Amino acid sequence: MNAHKRFDDAIEIFKLNVAERPRSDGSLFLLADAFQRAGKRELAVKNYEAALLFMVFEKIMLAPFSGRGATT
Repeated sequence: MNAHKRFDDAIEIFKLNVAERPRSDGSLFLLADAFQRAGKRELAVKNYEAALLFMVFEKIMLAPFSGRGATT
């Protein structure tokens, strides 16, 4: 089995992971990394950007509810 086929297999697995966890920045990052390693730059960038957006959203929107930095 050649390396290119293995990247395609990995991409399919990571797509399933993203379908299962569509708001997971980690899932999107892994998919982006697989696209990058397979030489599919545009798809890699798209997924890296989506992962970054979820990371920023989580930090901005959910941080107030995490209890970190709260004073009593």
